[in-house]
Amino acid sequence: MATKMYVGDFLKKVKDLEEATDKYGVRLYDDMAIASFFGFRSDGQLKSEIQKARESYRTEMQENASKLKDGGMSTEEIAKIMGITTSTVEILLDADGKRRANAVKDLGKKQQELINKQFDDIQKALGWDNLFRCK
Repeated sequence: MATKMYVGDFLKKVKDLEEATDKYGVRLYDDMAIASFFGFRSDGQLKSEIQKARESYRTEMQENASKLKDGGMSTEEIAKIMGITTSTVEILLDADGKRRANAVKDLGKKQQELINKQFDDIQKALGWDNLFRCK
């Protein structure tokens, strides 16, 4: 992320900006304005950072729930401490759910790498390989 900010704070600020409206209910900030607020050059970069932040936040929540469970706490106690529902705690503690979440995350990374490579190849083929690069 462009600024030093906790993942939860970043996600909350993005949500606040996305939901900000004027007195007529018109959205005040589009995705590009929000991206600029955080110092990103495109809304695609913002969306990528949001996805990374969400993955990081979920991983952190899973680790915290697992530590509390390993410490002998019940699902209900964990939910109360973390401020979430018991069903959310159960999902966080679900080993199969973690494996599926990691598989989806890995697939997403592979797809993003492929898209980036294809984009770079197209730029080179068109002679635009330095057009979109920051120096």
